[in-house]
Amino acid sequence: ADKFTSYLDPHLVLVLRNPKTLFPAHHNGKAIKYHGTQGQVDVLEWTKFRDQYLPNLLRGWKRYIRTWVWEVSGNDSYYNVTLLLPMEH
Repeated sequence: ADKFTSYLDPHLVLVLRNPKTLFPAHHNGKAIKYHGTQGQVDVLEWTKFRDQYLPNLLRGWKRYIRTWVWEVSGNDSYYNVTLLLPMEH
């Protein structure tokens, strides 16, 4: 354990976004901010983006959960994920 561990609370709140809402919101927000899109992106554009990036997004989402729940807060760890908090906007 590092020298600052005693200053930290061992209980962690893991904030999770649902990829079902995160992914389209991210893509649409980026299209609005950087490409001048107004409203929602075109269905064909969305489908192409989804098909290209969804597998990596889901792998990353699963890796995030596995890392924090099983590796960071494992049996021999000071830290423990105490609460899974879904976050949507």
